[in-house]
Amino acid sequence: MASIIFVEKPAALGLRLVNNLGADVAQGEFCVLAGKSLMAKEAVVSAATGAFEDLLGAQIQAADYVSGEATFAAGELPVYWNATQRKFSNTATSGYYLVGYTLAAKSGTITKFIAIDPRLLISDAATMAAAIAVLQTGVVTTLPASIVAVTELCGKPFRRTAVLTSALATTPVDILTSAEVGAGKKAYITQFLTSVGGTAVWAGTGTVVLVRDKASSPVTAITMAKAQLGSQAVLNMLSTGVTLSTYVRTGVGMTAAKGLELVADGTFETTGSDLSVTVCGFIA
Repeated sequence: MASIIFVEKPAALGLRLVNNLGADVAQGEFCVLAGKSLMAKEAVVSAATGAFEDLLGAQIQAADYVSGEATFAAGELPVYWNATQRKFSNTATSGYYLVGYTLAAKSGTITKFIAIDPRLLISDAATMAAAIAVLQTGVVTTLPASIVAVTELCGKPFRRTAVLTSALATTPVDILTSAEVGAGKKAYITQFLTSVGGTAVWAGTGTVVLVRDKASSPVTAITMAKAQLGSQAVLNMLSTGVTLSTYVRTGVGMTAAKGLELVADGTFETTGSDLSVTVCGFIA
């Protein structure tokens, strides 16, 4: 059954709240309290009850900034609040609040902005970059359990395109490097698409083009027969002439800690148009 509620009081611009910020606030001071951007209507000592004005939608003038974080060069830029220093900032930082958006560029020392209800920033760009780096190295124990759980279930997806020319068909072209796969991980292929980019067919002493891993004794993942590499041909997993190895068909993955590459089993001279192969899958 739905939860039926009753509005006890309509929304009010003025609120009487307990100052639980851990410090006294002065009359006219900006603060974040009770999930709102507020201005103290009177001096309110710590732990006392006082009057506050709800600033949602109000046009605000600010002039106190975190050192080095006072560049507001245009309108519609985010304005952040450092509740520890009790100053505004132009820099998204973990622990700051997003409290509004500028109306125009800062004039002198004054920044004008429209206030919104505060939104706590749980991570700044540097922290997020570090988290991504942790994921890429495979060391995920320092990440939140929810992120670790998702990564363990679905792995890290990839989509890479490699181009093989007939003139250099026996020279492997990287799809994934071994470093990108990482220690203790495997590349799992879930789909691929091959396209012959012109009308020139592939002909020569080679018989197949391979997607294989980069082990010392490479393990083949996908084989594409020369007969199907004709004018403007397009191949996928279910195409005639395409053979999927057990490692792909059964989902066991390729050799651990080894990347993927594209190469032919023999020469094709300069007969064929460039071959583009896009491989999709995940690393886990």
